[in-house]
Amino acid sequence: MIPCLSDTKFAAIGLHANPGDTVHEMGHLHDVYYQMMNTWGEVNALTMGNFYADCEYANPVELMSKPIYYDRVDYHWYIQWEADTTTNSTTDCAYDRIVGSGITLQMAVIPGTSNVFKFDNKWQLPDEKLMNVTDHYPVELQLNFF
Repeated sequence: MIPCLSDTKFAAIGLHANPGDTVHEMGHLHDVYYQMMNTWGEVNALTMGNFYADCEYANPVELMSKPIYYDRVDYHWYIQWEADTTTNSTTDCAYDRIVGSGITLQMAVIPGTSNVFKFDNKWQLPDEKLMNVTDHYPVELQLNFF
């Protein structure tokens, strides 16, 4: 769990899915969340990472049976389908995601701050150097627990 200045705590759950098993692995994220809740007694969590949750690996129809996708009370997706988290100019896929759980955490997310951090634009990094660094952009959001 990650302590905050306001004594509010939340858990961080990471995932780097196997592209061929994306839908199956995402089906287990609900179980991981509930195991974390039962183990630590914490309901507030950010589940984040490379879900491979788009394009050829997963789509909304395939994910509709997975609680982490269809349950809009327990889970809120902050990186949407329209985002492009890949650095390759020939792809347009939202592989990387952030999902928030728990009302305190969901209320702490500052509206409009969840996005794909295109650091190459910020630091004028040429494409050839960008591809040497990564093939995915980081995703981010800001929290305010005060």
